[in-house]
Amino acid sequence: PELSISEPLNGAVAFQRVAFRGTANTGELHQYVIELNGPQTVDVWAPISQEPLNQPVVNGDLGQADLSQWATGPYLVRLRALDPAGTELGVCTIQITLDN
Repeated sequence: PELSISEPLNGAVAFQRVAFRGTANTGELHQYVIELNGPQTVDVWAPISQEPLNQPVVNGDLGQADLSQWATGPYLVRLRALDPAGTELGVCTIQITLDN
C-alpha cells in the first residue's frame, strides 16, 4: 500500500486543530483511518473520525482533528489502510507533540 503522512511532519509540534495531509492509496474499495495514541488516550489508539474514510487520497487532505481539549505531550499518529472487512493492509506511523 502507498501510505504516507506529509503534514504534520514527523517530530512536529502541533497546536489545537491539526490538519493531516498525505497519501492513502491501496486500491479500489479500500478505506483508511487516522488514529492517535498518547496521554489523552491512555495508550489506546483513538480514531479522529467516526468511520473509516474512502480512498484513494494522493498528496491531499486526509482529515482534521480538533485536539484543543486534549492533554499535551507526545502522541503517535498512525494512518492505517483497511479492506472492506476492516482487515489492516498497511500502516504508516509518525510522532508529534501536542502543545495546547
